[in-house]
Amino acid sequence: MQPLIIEAATNELMDKSANPHVPYGPAEVAADAAACVAAGASMLHFHARDAETGEQLWTSASTYADAMKRIHGLGVDRDVVFYPTYEWLTPDRLTHVVALVRDPVVRLRLAALDVGAVLLNRYDPVTRSFERPDWGKVFTHEMTLDFLALCRASGLRVYAGCAEPGHLRHLLAYRDMGALDDPIVLKFFTTQEAPYGMPTDRRGVRMYAELLDAWMSDVDHVWLIHCYGPAILEMAAEAIERGGHVRIGLGDETFPDTQPTNAELVGRIAEMARAAGRPLASPAQARELLGLRPWEAGVD
Repeated sequence: MQPLIIEAATNELMDKSANPHVPYGPAEVAADAAACVAAGASMLHFHARDAETGEQLWTSASTYADAMKRIHGLGVDRDVVFYPTYEWLTPDRLTHVVALVRDPVVRLRLAALDVGAVLLNRYDPVTRSFERPDWGKVFTHEMTLDFLALCRASGLRVYAGCAEPGHLRHLLAYRDMGALDDPIVLKFFTTQEAPYGMPTDRRGVRMYAELLDAWMSDVDHVWLIHCYGPAILEMAAEAIERGGHVRIGLGDETFPDTQPTNAELVGRIAEMARAAGRPLASPAQARELLGLRPWEAGVD
């Protein structure tokens, strides 16, 4: 079985008011990331945010580069896998991605893509209402194909986020068109607070694993499980047993009531892997599994 990749999603939209351990600026992000890698993470995701206010700095390549420089300065393996975020897939919202590909410190190799359409609204069973009933996230095929073309031209592998089973079929169509290269790297988005996707328990992971067996058994692929909520621990246990990989972190609003650190959450997954007899992936191994060039390969 492949060594386990643990992705630490460290801040996202989470505020310190919910958990004071959420890192904001580059210095906090770097210290937090180093602790996560020491605990077993080989993959990092964080948002560029203002060090004081936590404001989202969506297109600030310099903030990302500063954080990565500090992370490397703390002795973290330069092969650690990192990818940024963005508000939308339009060129004006992706300028920092192109800049980070060319940055001599970052050497970005991976770009995230939310596949298709999904209604990300939280549902309140008490009031029987949705948080934002007029809003949904929709990435058309045209937008996605343009993004895939940009990634290919920039030497970026796509990390596809699938919130619904049919999104796997989208990926297979893009692959059939020649727009998406193997290995296909994907994560399954789930949440306990919004009614989309598979159940947030072991059954949900089994269902997705069975779909992969049915639709992608002859396709080179790597998959991670993700969940907004504490159910990630139960789902992670199933993913570890089935050859999947795991994303966890405060960025996914995990356990705000008990206020853990990101490193503590990563450590829980690492311990689960050790108990199951599955080794952890080093940053170099994670890159190889994800089909990424080593950091030492430099900038084209």
